[in-house]
Amino acid sequence: MGDSFSNSRDTKKSGKIIIIIVGVLALALGVWRIGYGIKAPYLRKTNADQFVFKTEEQLAEEQKKTDTDGDGLNDYEEINIYATSAYLKDSDSDGIDDKTEIDKGTDPNCPEGKDCHGDNLVNPEAVSTSTASGIILPVGDSSEGASASGPVTLTPEQIRAMLRESGAPEESLKKISDEELMKIYAESVKQVAEEETAN
Repeated sequence: MGDSFSNSRDTKKSGKIIIIIVGVLALALGVWRIGYGIKAPYLRKTNADQFVFKTEEQLAEEQKKTDTDGDGLNDYEEINIYATSAYLKDSDSDGIDDKTEIDKGTDPNCPEGKDCHGDNLVNPEAVSTSTASGIILPVGDSSEGASASGPVTLTPEQIRAMLRESGAPEESLKKISDEELMKIYAESVKQVAEEETAN
């Protein structure tokens, strides 16, 4: 009888030990699973095949085929021409989408009713860039009107024609007076001259 009591006590003791071991292992496994679940997204291995390097031309072509915010302007136009957000339909949050504002000849980066630039240009920065790259001719260029003393002076109509070729909306060009256009042209010439002097 003493042996059976002793065996019963040993069995209970062994059972408790097994339960404790199983509990500790289950707890450890649970902690490991939670830690792995948190780290798993960051543990992916990368290889060189996953990275595709594209030229600026390829990126530009992709942007021209993509309209991320669905406002009717492709990402290339938004980023490089109008300086609007490719991720927001209404860059200035005035309730009118960017495409509608550009078609109306208003600034999609300036809320309706507010005068952000002192004029009605769709994007003065884009016009300035277009002016700098498409209108100003270098000193001594053999093009018509060029002289050895400075850059070419163009007429307002010549400037408008070049801006049209650069993609400026016709409505915006009609709203700009000759005086305003020549002022922008003069500022652009000055800016380019300062940049060339700085370089």
